[in-house]
Formats: sequence, C-alpha cells, structure tokens
Amino acid sequence: MFCAFKANYSLMPSDLIANPYLQFQPFTNADSEIVLTAPKPGEGLIEFTISQAQYPNIFEVFADLSQSHFSFLEADKDLSKAEYELLLQKGVLVNKNAKPQKPLFACYLEDVSEFTGELDRSDLIVNPRLNFEELNLSNAASRSQQYHLSPFNSVAWVTDTVLQTRRGYWLTPEDSELVSKFEASAPVGGSVSDILARRLISAGILGNRKAFAANPKHWESTITNAKERFGSDKYVVIEKVFPPEQMSAMRRYYRQYVDQGFMPFGDNQVKRRFRQHNEPFASFLHGQLAKLVEMIVGEPIKPSYVFAASYKEGAELAPHTDREQCEYSISFQVDYEPEPPAHLSPWALCIESLPTELKAEDHAIHFTLEELERERKVSPKEIYLRSGDGLIYKGRELIHYRHELPAGHRSTSLFFHFVAADFPGSLL
Repeated sequence: MFCAFKANYSLMPSDLIANPYLQFQPFTNADSEIVLTAPKPGEGLIEFTISQAQYPNIFEVFADLSQSHFSFLEADKDLSKAEYELLLQKGVLVNKNAKPQKPLFACYLEDVSEFTGELDRSDLIVNPRLNFEELNLSNAASRSQQYHLSPFNSVAWVTDTVLQTRRGYWLTPEDSELVSKFEASAPVGGSVSDILARRLISAGILGNRKAFAANPKHWESTITNAKERFGSDKYVVIEKVFPPEQMSAMRRYYRQYVDQGFMPFGDNQVKRRFRQHNEPFASFLHGQLAKLVEMIVGEPIKPSYVFAASYKEGAELAPHTDREQCEYSISFQVDYEPEPPAHLSPWALCIESLPTELKAEDHAIHFTLEELERERKVSPKEIYLRSGDGLIYKGRELIHYRHELPAGHRSTSLFFHFVAADFPGSLL
C-alpha cells in the first residue's frame, strides 16, 4: 500500500484534476468548515473535513470553486505540493487518466444463456406481464442517479405474477426493434431468429401457456411451505429470488461499485466492510420484495430501509438483534469471492433464539460469543446462501452473527428491512 501511495505522488501536478464525483458540503457553524466527499478506488468513499483555520488555502480554493465548477481547478497553480498530495490521498484529486468510473446496473439479453430444449414455435407466445421501455435519453439522469440503472438501451421488463418482482433485460438496437413489436400474450411471428428466441425463452419474455401457468403454481407452493416454516422457526430461506443472469449482472455491478470507491469503508458495527444505507440499486429492489415478505409473514408490511454491505477478509459480525425498523428482514446473498461452486457461500450466517428472559427492544441488543456459549441450550443454526437466495427472518427475535471471514475472501449482501404497515416510527 505504501509503495503504491508513493507512486501516485510521482505524478506531475498538471496530471491531477478534481475527482469528477467530488461532493461539496458547506458548514455554516462558527468553525468555518467544508466537507469534501469523493470515491477513491480500492479505499471507498472518503469524507474529508476542511477547516478554514487548519487549511486556509484549500478552504478558500474549494469554497471559490463551489460557486463555479471543480473542473476549473489547476493543482499546479492553486495548491502547494503538500496540499495536492494530501488531497490526492483523500481522493479529492485524481490522475486525469485514472478517474473513478461509476457503474450502472444492466442485465444484457445478449448475455443470457440460450434455452436448450426443443423449440416449438407453434406454441410460443409473449409473456403476459411484458413491459417494453423505449430508449429515452431525456430521462437518463433520473434513471442513473435515482436507481443506478443504465439508461443507454431499451429494456424489456418482466414482472413475476406472484412475487411482483421486476427483472429487466437490456436490448441491442436490433433486438429492440423486434421486441418493441411484441404484444402481451400474443403469438410470436417468424421474424425472430432461433438464437434470439432461445434467449427470450430463457429470460421469460417468451414461452408457452403451460410454462407461464406453471410459474405461479411453483411460487404459490413455495410460499405456502415457507409461511409454515417461518411461523414455527421465525426464519426461512427462499431460493432463487432472482434468476442466474440477473444475479450475474448484480455481482458485476457491486464488484465494480465497491472497487471504484463508491461505498464508504467501515462502521461502528463492522470495521472491515464497505457499506451504504439505502444504496440506489438496492433501493430499486427493496419495494419489489415487499409482496414476498408480506405473503410469508402473514400481515401487511412496508419497507423501512435497505443496507448494502461488502465484507473484506477479517470481517466479523458480532452477535446481535436488530432495532425496531427491522421487524422483518431479508439477508440477500449477492456475491462471494473467490467464486464457490454453484455460487454457494461458505461463510455461514449463524442464528439462534433470543433467550426467553429478554424481549425485543426498540434498539439493537448486542452479545458476545462467550455470553452465547454460556447461556445457550440449543446449538445455533448455520445458514449458507447461494447468490440469489434470501433468508427471511425476525431480526429482533433471533440473534444473528458471522465468524471471521477468511483471508483473501470477500462477501457481498443486501439487507432489506420491513415493518408492519401501521408502524408509526422513523423508517431510517
């Protein structure tokens, strides 16, 4: 790390520019401070507080630039060597040839594996729940900023009949021209090539009536069994909430998002993880999962907040229960590196019952492993999830934790939290 750090300083100051994702926050208190926040690849989102008393020139330079544009910065003229080296360390300045790149989520139809069964065109129809979204660059900023969805292609959206989850497939211009002519539930004409037809079948955009009827029956059976299990155990694993091609796109997105420095590193609960409250793409998924949770827990619910986390080697999650905004939760496995067989994470999420003498509080309750070992009467359950699986559980009534993550490994999860529909408190 130290050698790489010195190598950056061999750059000429004329090679340095303000980070294109730099955020400026003025403080109006008596201390005259500003806060600069910027993504630094490999290190995370860094927040740097600059007081006028400690860094008078830096304070003046960035206060002035905030009134115009940070791209007007000239490091070799506006800053001393010590100042631009400090700002380089904090990610405020970057090499103009190595700027961070913010990833946007896209699951490309051309990356979907082709259906390998018999192709019977006589029985092929369009998914009744298909929604085609035309490429429209006028809404590019809102799509990319609000949810981190790529705005640069037309998208074929498919909504699951039972779960109400939406999955999108980003189309090439050629495929878009064909799919735009599809009508829900209508037969497919002969203009669709075999290769494209097989990809569309795998994506669930095309199929036969029997296949479209079978999907609801599958999920209704799965949810009935899950509801019974959840009622007795307060947790249940739901497999394959999203299909493999969607999970492949999610893994790619979150690896790039973390590696490019857009998640802050470390927090009070886990020092060795990147984390973000209500991360944009996770927020896009959050509301879609409410129907699934509602059917399993058996009462009306609403989303509270979602938390994205990518754990580095050496990370461990201490035993705890959750606060009141986490009445029902999904621990959703996104990624594990090195990639394990069938994407089954070897890093267990351990859960055990809260002792009967304790009750759920409006705040989190924390334990030590020694306390649990001394008091427990039943061995903890070890839950192993595949990419795309979710553990639905009562986080305020089940103690949950993870042991230390092995060296050279990384694990990424999303934590979707829900409360009763009539919950009156804050959802943050």
